[in-house]
Amino acid sequence: MTHISPVTGLPAEVSTAKTSLVDDFDTFLGILTTQLANQDPLSPMDSTEFTNQLVQFSALEQQIASNDKLDDLYAASTAVEAATAVQYLGKTVEIGGNVTFLANGTATLSYRLPSPSAETTVTIYDQDGSVVRTLEGETVGGRTDQVWDGKNSQGIQVPDGTYTLAVSAKNQNGDAIEDISIFARGTATEIVNDLGHTYVLVNDVSTRLSEVKSVTAAAN
Repeated sequence: MTHISPVTGLPAEVSTAKTSLVDDFDTFLGILTTQLANQDPLSPMDSTEFTNQLVQFSALEQQIASNDKLDDLYAASTAVEAATAVQYLGKTVEIGGNVTFLANGTATLSYRLPSPSAETTVTIYDQDGSVVRTLEGETVGGRTDQVWDGKNSQGIQVPDGTYTLAVSAKNQNGDAIEDISIFARGTATEIVNDLGHTYVLVNDVSTRLSEVKSVTAAAN
């Protein structure tokens, strides 16, 4: 069953700041009223200081009001983002991340080399961090979709599930190639909003909405 968590409300800091401002302003007015009532008529108070304080209170009030409006805009954009992500539910989603999903005994190992390599190694780990299988990878630059038959290094079929993927490559000089991208495809089953960020649950992996690379209709 799919689930969408509620969008979180506005930060409590804005409400706290408003309350604090009102309390401080009331205290200030109380002190000012007492001082004015007890001032020496022959030597009245200099109005410059409390006028400056009134100006500061006014500026602070405007700043809090501006922050409040920004929070409203942020909450609205977050709600729109979550509503947009709902369209992903039940569809095949490709995400960025160092995982692969083994289903029905097979998995696609997708990665992209920024440049051709002299040697590429693909290592598959289980959830305990143990090496399941090490494969020779593609050396051509660009994207590769390599099929894994779901067997470990002893030729034994391993259970379906989520496995961690690591891809390393070296160039002709033996130097490590950086910025290798890894992708995984799975079914989007849940949309979650946590602290203003929208996440998509793909199989059993939670990923930021910004990490979704493509969305396609699920195969029948």
